[in-house]
Amino acid sequence: MVLTDSHCFICSEGNDCKLQKHHIVPRRYGGSDSEENLVTLCANCHRAVEALYDDRFYDRLEEQFLQEVLEERLTDQAISEEAILETVTEQDDGRGVWKAELQEALSVSYWPKQAIDRLVTDGRLYRIEDPEHDRVKFSVHREVGVIVTEECDAVRGKEGQTYGPFRPGECPDLPQEVALRLVREFMAEFSAGP
Repeated sequence: MVLTDSHCFICSEGNDCKLQKHHIVPRRYGGSDSEENLVTLCANCHRAVEALYDDRFYDRLEEQFLQEVLEERLTDQAISEEAILETVTEQDDGRGVWKAELQEALSVSYWPKQAIDRLVTDGRLYRIEDPEHDRVKFSVHREVGVIVTEECDAVRGKEGQTYGPFRPGECPDLPQEVALRLVREFMAEFSAGP
């Protein structure tokens, strides 16, 4: 099902913006109110899409072509969680896959936010944020590779295990929460991989 109440279909903006119902094939051109013909858009994307609709465009399209376009959009939107996990597993060398790399590997033009969020919530995929560079990577591994940039004392993980001390230039694989703490405190950076 394409219609969602939580995010814009185009830009993925969430509940903090005004979301609107949009007919893929407008009612004035014979479109129905069925869920297959509806998507949720933010106000900005809705205005931009509506500007594309005109009579000349729809006069040239046959009903069969419209159906094919609709089916293609629905298929593209419905990328499975298994496909995402499989792609991350293939791409992940233990240090994570950057969001842009994952999107390219999935060969999709949009970001499958809802499927990703479900995988993260279920604990089958780990989201790793790089706050300094405003980037995100994903991993199927619990441990994350970092490059230590500043000398730091030992760090205690959630499970009580101690990691470190570390010297600049070391490249340890650490539990996600420990790696994130070092990156947030500007003592390490996420490594790009081997």
